[in-house]
Amino acid sequence: MRQNPSNSEINAPCNIVIPTAGEILDDGTIIDLVEDTSRPGALALLKFDGREPEIGSQIEHHGRMYVPRSISSIVRRSLRLPSGCAPSGPTTKLFNRLVAVFENFTDLSEHARKSVVSVLLASWIPELIPVPVTLFLWAPDPAVGARVLTVLGALCRLALPLSGAAARDLAALPDDLPRTLLVIRAAPMRACRCSKYCTPVVTRKAAIGSTSARLPLT
Repeated sequence: MRQNPSNSEINAPCNIVIPTAGEILDDGTIIDLVEDTSRPGALALLKFDGREPEIGSQIEHHGRMYVPRSISSIVRRSLRLPSGCAPSGPTTKLFNRLVAVFENFTDLSEHARKSVVSVLLASWIPELIPVPVTLFLWAPDPAVGARVLTVLGALCRLALPLSGAAARDLAALPDDLPRTLLVIRAAPMRACRCSKYCTPVVTRKAAIGSTSARLPLT
């Protein structure tokens, strides 16, 4: 988390420009990367401080100007971004709605659905989790795994699908991007040593990270 600015910084003009891919500030304000709906392919930021959300190509907060971090065109084309902010509500209600989505679109058991949703929700708060959360999925039928990854790709924070990725490919990604990696591999790979903001979700016979929930897709 970034520290709160001093009173002099709050009252000063916005002469400090900070590129960001999303973060939680020390006063609880959330800044996140979103799609710029007015400019196809462009990035914007969403700021939420507990009141009305604010979206713009640049966001001012306490004398500092936040702008979207530069992201390579290759990563940008694959990155799944939200376009806005939905009204808040009880976490339990959101959890149950997400479990119902997986029930409608996948063949996962009830226990597996709840485990997947728990990892999905964790992907939205990597700044508050000390180590990456890793979910290992085994799918005897690629089509079964594909359905799960499709839903995860639509709902996880900054979902980034990767096919045949090696550890060196993951290390080359922007270190401060709180992405959710959807990695599809048919062979094991070495442990990932990329940023703690990386939340890999792995299907087939892959292994990334140190904290994991192991679920068969049957």
